[in-house]
Amino acid sequence: MADLSTLAASPPTCRTTNVKLNLIAVGLAALFVATTGAAQSLAITNFTLTPTPRLSVPGTNTAYYILYRGEQVTDVRLATDVALGTNGFVGLEDPLDEPSGVTRFYRVEEVPLNNPRDLDGDGASDVDELMGGNDPLRVNPQLPLSNRLAAGTQHTVALRADGTLWAWGRNDAGSLGDGTYIDRLTAVAIQPNEHWQTLAAGNYHTVALRTNGTLWAWGYKGHGQLGDGTLVNRHSPVAIQPSERWQALAAGDNHTIALRADGTLWAWGYNREGQLGDGTTTDRLTPTAIQPEERWKAVAAGDLHTLALRTDGTLWVWGDNLYYQLGDGTPTDKLIPVIIQPDERWQSAAAGRQHSAALRANGTLWTWGGGALGQLGDGTTFGQSTPTGIELEAHWQAVVAGNFHTVALRMDGSLWAWGMNWSGQLGNGTTTSQESPVAIQPDRRWHRVAAGDWHTVALRDDGAILAWGENGFGQLGDGTRDNRLRPVEVQFGGMISGPPPP
Repeated sequence: MADLSTLAASPPTCRTTNVKLNLIAVGLAALFVATTGAAQSLAITNFTLTPTPRLSVPGTNTAYYILYRGEQVTDVRLATDVALGTNGFVGLEDPLDEPSGVTRFYRVEEVPLNNPRDLDGDGASDVDELMGGNDPLRVNPQLPLSNRLAAGTQHTVALRADGTLWAWGRNDAGSLGDGTYIDRLTAVAIQPNEHWQTLAAGNYHTVALRTNGTLWAWGYKGHGQLGDGTLVNRHSPVAIQPSERWQALAAGDNHTIALRADGTLWAWGYNREGQLGDGTTTDRLTPTAIQPEERWKAVAAGDLHTLALRTDGTLWVWGDNLYYQLGDGTPTDKLIPVIIQPDERWQSAAAGRQHSAALRANGTLWTWGGGALGQLGDGTTFGQSTPTGIELEAHWQAVVAGNFHTVALRMDGSLWAWGMNWSGQLGNGTTTSQESPVAIQPDRRWHRVAAGDWHTVALRDDGAILAWGENGFGQLGDGTRDNRLRPVEVQFGGMISGPPPP
């Protein structure tokens, strides 16, 4: 039996069209026809599927196709002439081997080739990876991870697999973007009809890119960190320079850094310590170009300092340097970008309050700056004025930094944390700070991680988003205000839409 039900409307750039489901189950076959322009779901019960469920959709060579089982993406295919064959259909499969009698809900999205997504968040579009013979669902370790999770001081934001944006936690400055100033103890959708590709969270502000490359910001505006030319708080997303297209973001406590699609670097907001990198200590209310003749590929923002990678893999730093967090061997602030270890090549960076971390191109992890709470992970509570290798026998794929703690993903998907743990932000069941990396749920594997000031959030291999640490404003999203010493699952609530309250 096939049971049909209608879900929310597809995003404007995508559609679900005639879907045929081929089942091998006691000689039965089921046909599902969806309404063009609306996403549909199909529940399959009491079938024995051999070898796996397979769906076919009528294809066009101007689009590619994504198969979802619930929230989980199970297949991505181009509709090439070869794939279309003579019948005009593109085949999509769900490889998961489940026992018979299990209900499965499927939907298929048709995404235009000229507006692709980046499902694995590694910085390469689905189309580029498909055309290059790579798996768009598997992160390429040579490319920087897009931000699918972000944690501010006391709020958290996340992208789900369908591109919708969700937020929870402290909201008195409008940092959630839901049109209110009400704290949220569980996740709420922000402008649920829009689709997003990357995001960043600062002290009390948030910035994000939609899938069309436009930049949006909301929250606290005391230093111009939203970039819209005003000092007015915003409790809903506002477009920043809407005619421009952007590719990457980072948010410090009260400043923002972003890369345009052409690789140029722009900064705005608080600039007391030179963290914008424009050669001044003047706050900027709108995006200001930083060394416009150069091209960049990744950015990271700490409390009062900034790191960025140029397209040649070199690492550049600027801003506050009181704790040697710039890594140039001096405690002198820098008002313009300076290079760190020019002979080395890097793939990503992270910045905390007093420390920094970065991955070299070979997957090794390096840290520097203040280390009084073990946040460098080198087994001491001393600071380091230049990059110091951490467990160099290990290889890593991502690193993030909170105020005084650090979290990193190894290449095998295991999650490790170290540094300050007073609120349980390391997730190991204690409040004892750690001077060396400790494994978090070592029997599980993880895909994404973000660190707030005193909390941590991560995406586990089963698709669940979990959080731990401080929770006084609901920033863990579990429906409580209780601190958590171990990971707890974020609860996703209702969708907030419509005009903001008066």
